[in-house]
Order: sequence, then C-alpha cells, then structure tokens
Amino acid sequence: MKVRHPLNYPAWYFDIPYEERQKGRCGAGDGIGEKLVPDHLLFVKITAACQIHDKEWSPEWNPNIKAALLLPEADKNMELMNIFHKSNQWLKENILIIINNESANWFMIWIRSKFADKYFNAVELARNVFWKQIEEYQKT
Repeated sequence: MKVRHPLNYPAWYFDIPYEERQKGRCGAGDGIGEKLVPDHLLFVKITAACQIHDKEWSPEWNPNIKAALLLPEADKNMELMNIFHKSNQWLKENILIIINNESANWFMIWIRSKFADKYFNAVELARNVFWKQIEEYQKT
C-alpha cells in the first residue's frame, strides 16, 4: 500500500475561509504565461499546491508579509525576498508530494519531477508578479 503524504502549508493557512482558499490559480495568467506555468504536470493536477502558494504570495492573507512591510526599507526587502523564496520552495515540495502521491510508478515520478524543476524555475522568474502584489497592497 502506497503512503500518501500531506502537503506543507503555513500555520495561518486554515484561518482563511474555505471558499477563499479555493480561489487562486496555477499559471502566470492567460496566453504564453499559462503555457509556461500550467495547472498540471503530465496529467497530474497540482492545483492544491498552487492555491497554498497563491495565499503565501498574498499580502492580504499572509501575516508575515504584513509584518515585513512594517520593517525599515533594507530589512523589509530582505524579509520579503525570504518570504518569496520560502513560498516558492514550499510550492516545489508540495508539487513533488503530489507527484509522489499520484504517480503509478518510478518512471512517472522521475519524468514529472523533471517537469516540476522547470515549473519551479518559471515561478522563480516571476518575482515581478510578487512585487506587483506588494505594491498594490501598499497603495490600499
């Protein structure tokens, strides 16, 4: 019998109402962004990992971002980058957990893991989306 592993999530994640947790999307928007960052890897849906990640990037929901915004400028930017990279690392770990939970054999785990590496790299390159969310939140 295969052991199914739970996903990683921040302690505050389940303080978010269920309906709100279900919002969010995988991908980098429509068009080419959606092709580069889809919501599945070789027929395995990774939406749950993406939903957690979306909330980790959200200043509205992530209390660590709210706290970082109160720091002096140099410390704030360093802390926000730490939050950015930690949330991306958890996204990758959660995708790998889903792949292990949903794949039938070692070959599918291996090949999907290769796609997960590419997915992670694409997300790491999307830091401008993260910073845009921060800027928009600060305007409110």
